[in-house]
Amino acid sequence: QPSSNRPVKSISKGMGMRAIGRVLSIHHKTVSRWLVQAAQALPASSPQTEACSFIEIDELCTFIAKKIPMLALAAVDSIFGKVLGFVCGRRTIKTAKLLWQQIKHLPTMGYGTDMLKAYENFIPHAKHYASKTFTTQIESLNCRLRHYLARLHRKTLCYSKSKTMLEVSLKLLIHKLNNLKLQRPMMVQITNLLNLQMPSELSPQVALNRCAIDYGYKAAANGKIWVIRFGSKLMKNVT
Repeated sequence: QPSSNRPVKSISKGMGMRAIGRVLSIHHKTVSRWLVQAAQALPASSPQTEACSFIEIDELCTFIAKKIPMLALAAVDSIFGKVLGFVCGRRTIKTAKLLWQQIKHLPTMGYGTDMLKAYENFIPHAKHYASKTFTTQIESLNCRLRHYLARLHRKTLCYSKSKTMLEVSLKLLIHKLNNLKLQRPMMVQITNLLNLQMPSELSPQVALNRCAIDYGYKAAANGKIWVIRFGSKLMKNVT
Protein backbone atom coordinates (compact mmCIF):
# COMPACT_ATOMS: atom_id res chain seq x y z
CA GLN A 1 0.00 0.00 0.00
CA PRO A 2 1.26 3.54 -0.67
CA SER A 3 0.76 4.34 3.01
CA SER A 4 3.40 1.81 3.98
CA ASN A 5 6.46 3.46 5.55
CA ARG A 6 8.79 0.50 5.06
CA PRO A 7 10.36 1.94 1.89
CA VAL A 8 10.92 5.26 3.68
CA LYS A 9 12.64 3.53 6.60
CA SER A 10 14.68 1.33 4.27
CA ILE A 11 15.93 4.19 2.08
CA SER A 12 17.45 5.84 5.17
CA LYS A 13 19.19 2.62 6.20
CA GLY A 14 21.55 2.39 3.27
CA MET A 15 19.35 0.37 0.89
CA GLY A 16 18.87 1.24 -2.76
CA MET A 17 15.44 1.26 -4.40
CA ARG A 18 16.06 -1.99 -6.28
CA ALA A 19 17.18 -3.68 -3.05
CA ILE A 20 14.03 -2.44 -1.30
CA GLY A 21 11.95 -3.76 -4.20
CA ARG A 22 13.55 -7.20 -3.93
CA VAL A 23 12.94 -7.34 -0.17
CA LEU A 24 9.31 -6.22 -0.46
CA SER A 25 8.69 -8.18 -3.69
CA ILE A 26 7.58 -5.08 -5.59
CA HIS A 27 8.90 -3.22 -8.62
CA HIS A 28 11.54 -0.59 -7.95
CA LYS A 29 9.46 2.00 -9.79
CA THR A 30 6.70 1.40 -7.25
CA VAL A 31 9.24 2.09 -4.51
CA SER A 32 10.23 5.29 -6.29
CA ARG A 33 6.60 6.39 -6.55
CA TRP A 34 6.00 5.72 -2.83
CA LEU A 35 9.06 7.72 -1.86
CA VAL A 36 7.90 10.71 -3.90
CA GLN A 37 4.48 10.51 -2.24
CA ALA A 38 6.10 10.32 1.21
CA ALA A 39 8.24 13.39 0.49
CA GLN A 40 5.21 15.33 -0.75
CA ALA A 41 3.27 14.35 2.39
CA LEU A 42 5.86 15.84 4.72
CA PRO A 43 4.59 18.91 6.56
CA ALA A 44 5.70 22.13 4.96
CA SER A 45 8.55 23.32 7.14
CA SER A 46 8.04 26.87 8.33
CA PRO A 47 10.96 29.21 7.58
CA GLN A 48 13.65 29.13 10.25
CA THR A 49 13.49 32.35 12.24
CA GLU A 50 15.48 31.61 15.39
CA ALA A 51 18.94 33.11 15.64
CA CYS A 52 21.84 30.72 15.03
CA SER A 53 25.11 31.30 16.84
CA PHE A 54 27.13 30.05 13.85
CA ILE A 55 26.14 28.57 10.48
CA GLU A 56 28.27 26.06 8.58
CA ILE A 57 27.95 25.57 4.81
CA ASP A 58 29.49 22.84 2.71
CA GLU A 59 28.97 20.92 -0.51
CA LEU A 60 28.69 17.19 -1.21
CA CYS A 61 29.64 15.95 -4.67
CA THR A 62 27.77 13.17 -6.41
CA PHE A 63 26.51 12.16 -9.88
CA ILE A 64 23.19 11.57 -11.63
CA ALA A 65 22.34 9.66 -14.80
CA LYS A 66 25.42 9.18 -17.00
CA LYS A 67 28.01 10.64 -14.63
CA ILE A 68 26.58 14.14 -14.72
CA PRO A 69 28.25 16.00 -11.83
CA MET A 70 25.77 17.14 -9.19
CA LEU A 71 26.28 19.17 -6.04
CA ALA A 72 24.26 18.95 -2.83
CA LEU A 73 24.76 22.12 -0.76
CA ALA A 74 23.58 22.24 2.87
CA ALA A 75 23.71 24.64 5.81
CA VAL A 76 23.54 23.58 9.47
CA ASP A 77 23.40 25.19 12.88
CA SER A 78 26.89 24.71 14.26
CA ILE A 79 25.72 24.12 17.84
CA PHE A 80 22.72 21.80 17.48
CA GLY A 81 23.40 20.32 14.05
CA LYS A 82 19.96 21.13 12.62
CA VAL A 83 19.87 21.38 8.84
CA LEU A 84 18.67 24.87 7.94
CA GLY A 85 18.41 24.33 4.20
CA PHE A 86 19.75 22.40 1.21
CA VAL A 87 19.75 22.57 -2.58
CA CYS A 88 20.85 20.28 -5.41
CA GLY A 89 22.29 21.49 -8.67
CA ARG A 90 25.33 21.93 -10.86
CA ARG A 91 28.61 23.17 -9.41
CA THR A 92 27.92 26.85 -10.07
CA ILE A 93 27.56 30.09 -8.13
CA LYS A 94 23.88 30.13 -9.12
CA THR A 95 23.27 26.91 -7.15
CA ALA A 96 25.10 28.27 -4.12
CA LYS A 97 23.02 31.47 -4.21
CA LEU A 98 19.84 29.38 -4.06
CA LEU A 99 20.97 28.06 -0.68
CA TRP A 100 21.95 31.57 0.41
CA GLN A 101 18.37 32.73 -0.25
CA GLN A 102 17.17 30.17 2.32
CA ILE A 103 19.47 31.25 5.16
CA LYS A 104 20.47 34.87 4.58
CA HIS A 105 17.61 36.17 6.77
CA LEU A 106 18.80 34.25 9.85
CA PRO A 107 20.51 36.32 12.56
CA THR A 108 23.95 34.78 13.06
CA MET A 109 27.44 35.73 14.15
CA GLY A 110 29.23 34.12 11.24
CA TYR A 111 29.37 31.58 8.42
CA GLY A 112 31.93 28.78 8.28
CA THR A 113 32.87 27.30 4.90
CA ASP A 114 35.75 25.54 3.22
CA MET A 115 38.08 27.34 0.82
CA LEU A 116 35.72 27.22 -2.18
CA LYS A 117 35.91 30.66 -3.83
CA ALA A 118 32.22 30.68 -4.82
CA TYR A 119 31.18 31.53 -1.25
CA GLU A 120 32.99 34.87 -1.47
CA ASN A 121 30.45 36.03 -4.06
CA PHE A 122 27.52 36.28 -1.62
CA ILE A 123 28.63 35.77 2.01
CA PRO A 124 29.53 39.08 3.72
CA HIS A 125 33.29 39.26 4.19
CA ALA A 126 33.00 40.40 7.81
CA LYS A 127 31.08 37.24 8.75
CA HIS A 128 32.87 34.75 6.51
CA TYR A 129 35.34 32.30 8.08
CA ALA A 130 36.91 30.06 5.43
CA SER A 131 38.62 27.15 7.10
CA LYS A 132 38.04 23.44 7.64
CA THR A 133 38.13 24.19 11.36
CA PHE A 134 34.72 25.85 11.06
CA THR A 135 32.98 23.05 9.12
CA THR A 136 33.16 20.14 11.58
CA GLN A 137 29.37 19.89 12.04
CA ILE A 138 28.53 20.04 8.34
CA GLU A 139 31.26 17.51 7.52
CA SER A 140 29.67 15.20 10.08
CA LEU A 141 26.35 15.64 8.27
CA ASN A 142 27.99 14.77 4.95
CA CYS A 143 29.33 11.55 6.46
CA ARG A 144 25.87 10.60 7.72
CA LEU A 145 24.28 11.35 4.36
CA ARG A 146 26.81 9.14 2.58
CA HIS A 147 26.32 6.43 5.21
CA TYR A 148 22.51 6.35 5.17
CA LEU A 149 21.81 6.90 1.47
CA ALA A 150 22.96 4.18 -0.89
CA ARG A 151 22.96 6.59 -3.84
CA LEU A 152 25.67 8.64 -2.09
CA HIS A 153 27.96 5.73 -1.18
CA ARG A 154 31.42 5.82 -2.69
CA LYS A 155 32.31 3.08 -5.19
CA THR A 156 28.76 1.75 -5.39
CA LEU A 157 26.43 0.45 -8.07
CA CYS A 158 23.62 2.64 -6.71
CA TYR A 159 23.26 6.07 -8.25
CA SER A 160 20.59 8.68 -8.90
CA LYS A 161 19.01 8.61 -12.34
CA SER A 162 17.34 11.97 -11.82
CA LYS A 163 17.79 15.12 -9.77
CA THR A 164 14.24 14.72 -8.45
CA MET A 165 14.94 11.39 -6.75
CA LEU A 166 18.15 12.77 -5.26
CA GLU A 167 16.19 15.66 -3.76
CA VAL A 168 13.43 13.32 -2.52
CA SER A 169 15.92 11.05 -0.77
CA LEU A 170 17.73 13.96 0.84
CA LYS A 171 14.45 15.56 1.94
CA LEU A 172 13.26 12.36 3.64
CA LEU A 173 16.55 11.72 5.42
CA ILE A 174 17.09 15.34 6.51
CA HIS A 175 13.54 15.47 7.87
CA LYS A 176 14.35 12.39 9.95
CA LEU A 177 17.68 13.75 11.20
CA ASN A 178 16.19 17.13 12.12
CA ASN A 179 13.52 15.45 14.24
CA LEU A 180 15.83 13.19 16.19
CA LYS A 181 15.83 13.99 19.89
CA LEU A 182 19.54 14.59 20.26
CA GLN A 183 20.85 14.81 23.79
CA ARG A 184 23.32 17.66 24.29
CA PRO A 185 23.50 18.02 28.10
CA MET A 186 27.23 18.75 28.02
CA MET A 187 26.70 21.51 25.49
CA VAL A 188 23.97 23.14 27.57
CA GLN A 189 25.95 22.87 30.78
CA ILE A 190 29.08 24.41 29.31
CA THR A 191 27.14 27.16 27.55
CA ASN A 192 25.57 28.13 30.86
CA LEU A 193 28.95 28.19 32.58
CA LEU A 194 30.36 30.35 29.82
CA ASN A 195 28.10 33.20 30.93
CA LEU A 196 29.90 33.26 34.26
CA GLN A 197 33.51 32.34 33.57
CA MET A 198 34.45 33.88 30.22
CA PRO A 199 35.81 37.46 30.08
CA SER A 200 33.34 39.79 28.39
CA GLU A 201 36.03 41.69 26.48
CA LEU A 202 37.04 38.68 24.36
CA SER A 203 36.11 39.36 20.74
CA PRO A 204 34.56 36.77 18.38
CA GLN A 205 37.56 36.98 16.04
CA VAL A 206 40.01 36.16 18.84
CA ALA A 207 37.82 33.26 19.95
CA LEU A 208 37.59 31.88 16.41
CA ASN A 209 41.35 32.16 15.95
CA ARG A 210 41.85 30.30 19.21
CA CYS A 211 39.51 27.62 17.90
CA ALA A 212 41.68 27.24 14.81
CA ILE A 213 44.78 26.80 16.97
CA ASP A 214 43.42 24.52 19.68
CA TYR A 215 40.82 22.61 17.65
CA GLY A 216 38.17 23.29 20.24
CA TYR A 217 34.47 23.71 19.78
CA LYS A 218 32.32 26.80 19.35
CA ALA A 219 29.56 28.00 21.64
CA ALA A 220 27.62 31.24 21.88
CA ALA A 221 27.15 33.33 25.01
CA ASN A 222 26.48 37.01 25.59
CA GLY A 223 26.51 37.76 21.87
CA LYS A 224 29.99 36.33 21.29
CA ILE A 225 31.45 33.06 20.06
CA TRP A 226 33.49 31.20 22.65
CA VAL A 227 35.73 28.17 22.38
CA ILE A 228 35.50 25.11 24.58
CA ARG A 229 37.05 21.67 24.71
CA PHE A 230 35.10 18.52 25.39
CA GLY A 231 36.58 16.21 27.98
CA SER A 232 38.49 18.97 29.72
CA LYS A 233 37.90 21.97 31.93
CA LEU A 234 36.82 25.29 30.53
CA MET A 235 39.69 27.20 29.01
CA LYS A 236 40.74 29.93 31.42
CA ASN A 237 43.67 31.24 29.38
CA VAL A 238 41.60 32.17 26.32
CA THR A 239 43.04 35.68 26.32
